[in-house]
Amino acid sequence: MNYTLEVSEKIKLLNRVLDEIDVCHLFENSDFSVDEMSMKSWLRINLTVSNHNKIPLSLTITEMGMEIRLDRISEALDWSDNDLRDNFLVVSSILKNIFTSYILVEYYGSSRTLISLFGQDGRCTNKFKYYEGLSFKAKREVRLYFPIY
Repeated sequence: MNYTLEVSEKIKLLNRVLDEIDVCHLFENSDFSVDEMSMKSWLRINLTVSNHNKIPLSLTITEMGMEIRLDRISEALDWSDNDLRDNFLVVSSILKNIFTSYILVEYYGSSRTLISLFGQDGRCTNKFKYYEGLSFKAKREVRLYFPIY
């Protein structure tokens, strides 16, 4: 499919990140599939290896930005065009970490989630906290995902 210029630029950005970790590009990589609802100006790519203890992940690319869904958190990361252009090194680093890190997800009921990325050396590289609604004291549940690559 031919995508709009804005979507194509974001695909190139993702492919540059995959090049840096020596992995096939999105459309040539059997670990990813294009969602059937995708169109010229809106593309969703899903990770297809989630059944091998890999984090459920989807990338949504629009003309206005890019959004990443991790585990149960939609819009876990949401970058505008300005973010992608002005902070490319930060965005690239986070994307590499998502693809190559162990990912620890801590659930505190249904309202609070903590996602931590750990490099091969065991150091935490990124932490993301998500709150939905009221957060009451809840039992902690943990899930550790293996690196995608």
